[in-house]
Amino acid sequence: MSEYKLSATLEEHEDDGLVISGGKDTIIEARPVGKPPEDNAEALMIGHAHNICALDVSPKGNFIVSGSWDSTARIWHIGKWGSSVILEGHEGSVWAVLAYEFDMIITGRPISVR
Repeated sequence: MSEYKLSATLEEHEDDGLVISGGKDTIIEARPVGKPPEDNAEALMIGHAHNICALDVSPKGNFIVSGSWDSTARIWHIGKWGSSVILEGHEGSVWAVLAYEFDMIITGRPISVR
């Protein structure tokens, strides 16, 4: 089975920004840009029960949205690093997330691929 990891970049954070990444290990990492992989991440966000397949950073850089095979999307506040909101009720994996504004999060999945 192939390894995969997806990422988003938070540019409005202290020095050079953060790289936010997640994948099949169900953990989302926040790591300063340029920090080597063997160094500890700034934050680990744990909460999804299955692969993380979508990430987005809000336009103001104050929260992250993640989507997972566990049929949930989650909102994570930058700096607090905890999941403040769990968006449930999806009928399958959440393959796409868009952090449009704090009061408008768009999530989705393909119905069929042709």
